[in-house]
Amino acid sequence: MNDEIKVDQAGMLRLIDLLREAIRSMEQILADLDQQVSLLRDRWTGAAAREYQRAQALWRSQLDEMSALLARHRDSVITSQELFRGAAARNREIWS
Repeated sequence: MNDEIKVDQAGMLRLIDLLREAIRSMEQILADLDQQVSLLRDRWTGAAAREYQRAQALWRSQLDEMSALLARHRDSVITSQELFRGAAARNREIWS
């Protein structure tokens, strides 16, 4: 049995960057959708107009939340890398 725990922090950062790119793509799709329906949207009234505005606001809010979560996780990965490097350096000092 292997008693090691390995974390591929560079891989985690790559994954976070890929997820960030996916969010950017979703933001672009949302902007494109809004542009494509802009002519129709100007004609919508009542419930249709309100529902579209509500849906757009919800989508935007969710994308903003995902972006914030990714930023926090990226910061956590960077902090963990710094802590790991510091601990490794201290261990080398102790045992050398």
